Amino acid sequence: MPLLAAAVRERGSGGTIVISGGANVEAEGGNGAAGIGGGAIVNKRNMVLESGTISGNRAVNSVGAIVNERTAIFDLTGGSIEGNECGQDGGAIVNKGTLNLSGTTITGNISGRDGGGIWSQSA
Repeated sequence: MPLLAAAVRERGSGGTIVISGGANVEAEGGNGAAGIGGGAIVNKRNMVLESGTISGNRAVNSVGAIVNERTAIFDLTGGSIEGNECGQDGGAIVNKGTLNLSGTTITGNISGRDGGGIWSQSA
């Protein structure tokens, strides 16, 4: 498994973060995030994740793994988001911005209320 730092690069002048090369983003031993906020990622601008795994993240309230904020763009290509959970909404992803998925597997995520996989809110 490559180190995340070695797999992260910035693309263009817009501040887009790209994670590629099969990098894994995984919480070890769970995550005690107490408020609304991704157990693994909070995207407020632009982000691309290529062929990675996001798994084993936990949040007490909402959003087990990823929050994609309003006006943000998140491109997920390949890889998987699995085994994340939260007590309220969005076991894997809460999307408030633009979320583009291509060949990404989202499975085995748990939410205490709505959106075990993806909970999408209109802007």
